[in-house]
Amino acid sequence: MVKPDVWRDDDTCKVVSVTAWIAANLDYLLFAAAALTALVMVLARFRRSLAGEMSWVGLLAGGAMLGVLALGWFRVDAAGGEIKSLLRCSVEGFAPTYAVELQMLGHEHLSFDTPPDHPLYLRLIEAQKRWLAVNPAVADVYTVRRNAEGRWAFLVDSETDYDRDGRFDNDREARTRIGEEYDEESQEWDAAAAGRPAFNDQPTADRWGTWVSAAVPIRNARGEVDAVLGVDYPAAEWTGAIDSARLASTAMVGIAALLLIGATLIICLLKRNLIQRKADQHAVTEARDAAEAANSAKSAFLANMSHEIRTPIAAVLGYADLLLDLKRDDPELTEYATIIRRSGSHLLTLVDDILDLSRIEAGKLQVEPAPTDPMQIAEEAASTLRVRAIEKGLALQVRCGQPDRMPRAVLTDATRLRQILVNLVGNAVKFTETGKVTIEVTCEPPARAADAGTIRFAVTDTGPGISPGTLARLFQPFAQGDDSTTRRHGGSGLGLSISARLARALGGEIAVQSMPGRGSTFTLRIAAPISHAAPTPTAPPPVIGDQPLSGVRLLLAEDCEDNQRLIGFVLRSAGATVETVNNGRAAVERLLRASGERIDIVLMDMQMPVLDGYSAVRELRHAGYSGRIVALTAHAMVGDREKCLAAGCDRYAVKPIDRAHLIGTLAGLLSGGAPRSAAA
Repeated sequence: MVKPDVWRDDDTCKVVSVTAWIAANLDYLLFAAAALTALVMVLARFRRSLAGEMSWVGLLAGGAMLGVLALGWFRVDAAGGEIKSLLRCSVEGFAPTYAVELQMLGHEHLSFDTPPDHPLYLRLIEAQKRWLAVNPAVADVYTVRRNAEGRWAFLVDSETDYDRDGRFDNDREARTRIGEEYDEESQEWDAAAAGRPAFNDQPTADRWGTWVSAAVPIRNARGEVDAVLGVDYPAAEWTGAIDSARLASTAMVGIAALLLIGATLIICLLKRNLIQRKADQHAVTEARDAAEAANSAKSAFLANMSHEIRTPIAAVLGYADLLLDLKRDDPELTEYATIIRRSGSHLLTLVDDILDLSRIEAGKLQVEPAPTDPMQIAEEAASTLRVRAIEKGLALQVRCGQPDRMPRAVLTDATRLRQILVNLVGNAVKFTETGKVTIEVTCEPPARAADAGTIRFAVTDTGPGISPGTLARLFQPFAQGDDSTTRRHGGSGLGLSISARLARALGGEIAVQSMPGRGSTFTLRIAAPISHAAPTPTAPPPVIGDQPLSGVRLLLAEDCEDNQRLIGFVLRSAGATVETVNNGRAAVERLLRASGERIDIVLMDMQMPVLDGYSAVRELRHAGYSGRIVALTAHAMVGDREKCLAAGCDRYAVKPIDRAHLIGTLAGLLSGGAPRSAAA
């Protein structure tokens, strides 16, 4: 039962085959294959999500796994070798003792012709049986010697109770007769016959079973090798003990491999999450950029549309005012001009509402607190709508609740506050057919001294009231108290939505109480810290005399011919001399021409062909021009005023023009001292 040679251990005369080596290490080879497969599966699972990142992750994890498996193999092999050495020492420890005892009992006097009932033979048989009884770890003990034909033959091989049942009840457990030949060659017997103890740890099978065996020489009185003593150990117990030791070490390596696979999995998950987070951040950035681009595009669109719409509206309203001034003696024409004026104002209000809504939704609504008189704002709102109320036969009153507690000025944005009140009072007047509209202003003291007080504006009407279902959606954009196509009252449905948002911007809110048939009360509350400074004037600069601009030379840069004629007429009516150009380049050339007439004020439209107003003003300031420049533009978006002033303008006015305000602004600029210094 000798296998093909691959390498030989001369000390033990052991021949090892490739197949035997694989069989001996199959447990660890299977474990290594499973560990590598698990690692590859983990890396493959994240291959697509990690893409290029997998190269270093895979190399690092693979190298670490190969290192763990290599070190683990040495540990497992060492564990198997250690238990094998212990077992071998145990088995080999019996053999020399048995050999010496047999030698002392006269084993050298046995021959293949010794009868089975010879006392010496029987004494040796009993000694073997005694050894087996006191050493249960040993399966069999026997002696062999080569016969005359040179074959190995048994001398002493007693009955052996292999199944440990106390009986010798089959041919396998029976005594082997003296001289029975052994059919196979045995390298360990040959080594022992040569005087060298040998051990074969490769399981060998014969008709008695499968064993690992030790062999030692039995010497005669002259010290010569007379026979060989063989000791067999059950191969199953041998391999079982070795497998258990290897399994224990493999388990330790398995824990290390499992930790490595787990760490790789965690790294892959973290890396994937990081990549996903970067992708999400990139997507968010792209979405934000797209939103900002869309918002910028929307703002640019609204600004341009505002300019394009407000420019013709300016002409409509301006010429309607002129007709009203010139045709007061013609009732029919006056009525037509009034209708034109009212419709144009409504259209302008609608445009302003849409612009306000776009500012609010874009988060660009600016609030500019300044010392403000709450009662003055309420009176101005009432004054704006009093004519409409009188036309409907309504009383419009302003009351101050608890005058002794009303501050002279509070810090708030007067423009936005006035806008809210005009909207609330305008709705009250619009929906009330009979009775009255009342604005009551009160001051609610703060709960703590460190807090700001609250100014309360209650707008109460005797109108039809509002149903509970309509109240729930009253402050939504484009919501109407009556959504039917036959509703009696017009409107865009933006006023209350914008007012509610403006109220929040002022640190307050709008509440409403109403019952059908009993009127409504809209209550505006705003946070209003008391100001010790005098209220900022809200009226246009005062105009003194019938022709406050008498002797003033003005240059009007305006590309719209209708507006040129309208604004020129208004300015000439105030006594000014007006020269017009239709683009910014012409304005620059006129103002920098030394031979031209003196120009006191320039009215510069900011959106013109050839050269726009912003570029024209910057070019003038850069060239050293220090004259007074007033921006006159239909741009009314957030930041337009600041943009005009930053370009070098001294004042800012919007179209459609308010004649009194424009003339007052120009007069105030002329009386205000030195003009703006030229830009460097």
